[in-house]
Order: sequence, then C-alpha cells, then structure tokens
Amino acid sequence: TVSIERHGPFFGTGDLDWTQIVFVDDVANMSKVTSGSTMYVVGTFFGVVHRDGIVIDYPPLHIHHAHIHPYKQMDKRIHVESMPFQGIEHHVMIQTHGDGGCKSKLGGADCNLHQLPNGQGYRVVDSSGFNVNYEINDVRPTGSDPLEYYVDIVIMWTEEKRIETTFMQ
Repeated sequence: TVSIERHGPFFGTGDLDWTQIVFVDDVANMSKVTSGSTMYVVGTFFGVVHRDGIVIDYPPLHIHHAHIHPYKQMDKRIHVESMPFQGIEHHVMIQTHGDGGCKSKLGGADCNLHQLPNGQGYRVVDSSGFNVNYEINDVRPTGSDPLEYYVDIVIMWTEEKRIETTFMQ
C-alpha cells in the first residue's frame, strides 16, 4: 500500500529564503493504520516537486533536512524533560538531508526514494501516527521570480510480516 501526503504550495524567491515546517502530525493519515496494530514500512520518499509531481533537483531548492517519526504517544515528542531526552520517543524512520543527495548524473533528488529489499521492512508497533519536520531553502539569487513548489511524502507499507530491518515501537 502507498500513502501519500502533499504539502504546499510554497513559494521560493531566492536569496536563501527558508520554508520551515516544525511539526505536522499524522502524516498521510497513518494513525488509521498504525494505531493498535503492527505494520511494516517497506519504502519511503521525501521530495520537493513541481505541481505535476516532477522532482525538483538541487539547485535550486535545497532540502536542509526532513525527519519523519512514528510515535506511540504524540505528546511525547514535545515534552523533553532533560538531556539526554528522557521521556521522548524519537525514532527517525525517514530522513533526507540535502548534503547527502546524489549528483544529478546519478539520479539527483530521485535518490530520495528508498525501498527496502524484498521481504524486509521497518516494523512499527501500535504507533499513534507519524509526524514530520523539515526545512527547505531556495538557493537562487536575490530577486529571482517566485518558484512554486510542493513537498511530497510517500510511505510504502504493508501489514504482512516482514524480516525486521529495525524495530520501532
């Protein structure tokens, strides 16, 4: 099964302007799948795209970071009692960093698509959903024409048992 969520539109204007999304809860309505059950994430994609879904490479838009986390209790993510983060669940399942992307000739931003080998999966147990935070900046020169863009988040998953690549509870 593939669950997709699109954010936007956003408009970049160059001069290293930033789009910062701190927390969006229940990404792709995954709480309906994960609450009270076990599921396996078998692939993911986080990318900056045009309205028609064509991936936008870097440059012009740089994904500083994107993190997607499953949580057992959503409120745990905001109550950090002390270092080292006692009482918080912070299992990064999907992450993208612009500095870790592929060169254009090797696929560019298409490298943000991750698919596990057949039969494997990230096991998620009784999560109350996933949330996301990300930052994107427009590296074009100052005074550039506005650039409309969107963020697509894709989670490929199954309830069929898989070899556990990792366990997230």
